[in-house]
Amino acid sequence: MMQAAALPKGSMDRLLLVAAFAQIGFSAGLRPYKCLNPVMGETFEVVRPEKNMRAVIEAVHQDFRGTTHIINAWHAEGARWELTGEDEPRVRFWGSSVDIHLNWTDVLTFDDGDTYSWRKGTSNISGLISGNLVITHKGILSITGHTSGATVHLTFKEPGMFSSKKAIKHEMTGVVEVDGKKLAAPTISGQFDQKLVATLEDGSHQVLWEKRYPPGGLGRCQFSEWTAHLNDIPQGLRKRLPPTDSRLRPDLRALDDGCYDKAAELKRELTGRMRARTLEAAKSGAPLQPRWFALADAAALTANVTAGTQQRYRFTGEYWQARRSGTWEHVPDLFNV
Repeated sequence: MMQAAALPKGSMDRLLLVAAFAQIGFSAGLRPYKCLNPVMGETFEVVRPEKNMRAVIEAVHQDFRGTTHIINAWHAEGARWELTGEDEPRVRFWGSSVDIHLNWTDVLTFDDGDTYSWRKGTSNISGLISGNLVITHKGILSITGHTSGATVHLTFKEPGMFSSKKAIKHEMTGVVEVDGKKLAAPTISGQFDQKLVATLEDGSHQVLWEKRYPPGGLGRCQFSEWTAHLNDIPQGLRKRLPPTDSRLRPDLRALDDGCYDKAAELKRELTGRMRARTLEAAKSGAPLQPRWFALADAAALTANVTAGTQQRYRFTGEYWQARRSGTWEHVPDLFNV
């Protein structure tokens, strides 16, 4: 983002870097391990002063009575950019496989007013019966630059019906479209979990993004160097975190320590307690509300709106004020089992 921010407003170079950034979320989505589902009010922060950026995400809506189970909203900002986003994941079972519709929408705005948006699509997990899990992504990820009107279409190359897990190379290709016409160049190619390269009009090549591995390799969770350290609680951080931060989940700490049976037991206890709390609040007529994001339009949750097409929650900014003061008033102790 710092590289993109330094480029001219609406430029092709900036669009290409934003497109590479938009697909990074898929690069970590290939590990065949189930993640811990967030609970209502759960948060996670990332503060990197050396990169001049910070971000916070909150589980802003949870409803066990209908088809919408969880909505997450996030806000990130750097010296010259701001990113807002929201997702509403839904699952559809197909017998031996399952489709995960992320319904994910992001809006990125630079300090010069240049704005980009994209929606994330569908992932598939197959091999549920055999136990040989294969995670793939499918469809097209489109990133639109609203200043230039240009759009990058990134296509996930899907494996064939009889492709083996080892044969899947996670290939991705990309083209640029302007005013409905596909340009001959630049084009994008590579592997969405490894590296993306742009071929420019003059025939030269530019590396847009390349995955960096932690020392010692990927490890059991197959995290990148960046992701591998997100669960760390370095000295001095614990006292700054709200009691809702994911790193304080007892099941997560047990999972990080390799205590899988204990983690599963703690997860069942936590999610069961939160389910009862959420249902009780809904029945009382006062459903649980997010602490750091506000619902812009209450009707948006019940209106017939296609999931993932608009952002319904806005960041209030109060999180960073509370963090600076060191007081987390009206913040529940979610994980005190």
